[in-house]
Amino acid sequence: MIDSQSAEGFSLEIAYTEYKFFPSPDPVILAARQCFSKTATELARRKGKSIVPLTSADMNATSNRNVVDAKYLVNVTGNVRFALK
Repeated sequence: MIDSQSAEGFSLEIAYTEYKFFPSPDPVILAARQCFSKTATELARRKGKSIVPLTSADMNATSNRNVVDAKYLVNVTGNVRFALK
């Protein structure tokens, strides 16, 4: 979901879920951040723009694990800046 948008870029929030039998959030958070990066790149491409490369510091990830069904829910938010041409 795009929260806000300007000429410089946009704010993006994604929700990522993954089943993980053993409790280990790090690989799930990494996959969620990769999904965030791919989504941001695709959204910018649809606008005919490219983005400044994202780092882990640009993305805020929070994770929760449902112990009943062993699924992680990771929310990733961040600001995406368009690259200058």
